[in-house]
Amino acid sequence: MADQHDTVDDGQLLKILIKKRGSVKFRLTHLVKQLDAVEKDISSIEELQFVEWKQKADRMPLLWDEFAGIQCQIESLSDEPDQFQERVDFENKYEVFGQVETVVEKIVRSREHKKRQILRFESNQCQR
Repeated sequence: MADQHDTVDDGQLLKILIKKRGSVKFRLTHLVKQLDAVEKDISSIEELQFVEWKQKADRMPLLWDEFAGIQCQIESLSDEPDQFQERVDFENKYEVFGQVETVVEKIVRSREHKKRQILRFESNQCQR
């Protein structure tokens, strides 16, 4: 039998969910800041960084799913317009997903270009 300390009322649950949503939003904001820094000098990306960015791109849909699940629960508990605006704001930030994929593609192209340059250089050296 559950005592009164085991139950969570809607107000408490809403606070917990808003805190969880804040964590998801922070992760997206952090990713946006990292993306801005990386885009400034894509050519200097090392192999490990490339793998990390590829993994980040792969995780983006999971981040969206986590946010959407939490947000649906919040919206079912609250009629406040601010809570619905949070979804719109997150969707606007989530557009960074396309930017992450673009950065990964740019890194791939940059790496392929470097490889072609090396091969041309080596080929020219062999012909001498």
